[in-house]
Amino acid sequence: MSSTTEVAIENSRLHAENSALRITCGMWRRRAEVHGAATLGLLGFARTARDEAIKMRRERDDLYKHYNLLREKLPPDEFSFSNLALIQSTMTLLTSSWSQGVTASASANAVDGH
Repeated sequence: MSSTTEVAIENSRLHAENSALRITCGMWRRRAEVHGAATLGLLGFARTARDEAIKMRRERDDLYKHYNLLREKLPPDEFSFSNLALIQSTMTLLTSSWSQGVTASASANAVDGH
């Protein structure tokens, strides 16, 4: 009778160990799935970042070419640092007056209830 009891005890222990191993394997399987999904997400992000960098590089190069073409069309005396400073100050004034106009317009609309 003791051998039957020992076999039953051993059988119960093996079932419990088997159940614990199944749970552990399931947990590691889910971790592997999450890791795989994260890796795919990072690869997609890296590809998108690379494509955007290439696109921005092309845009920069195109703008630089366009800038050089425009600069070549200007006579040498018009392309001087004093003229650049004048252009920059004009752009600053235009930008500030535009932003003040937008602010004033927004304030007027707020007062009128529009």
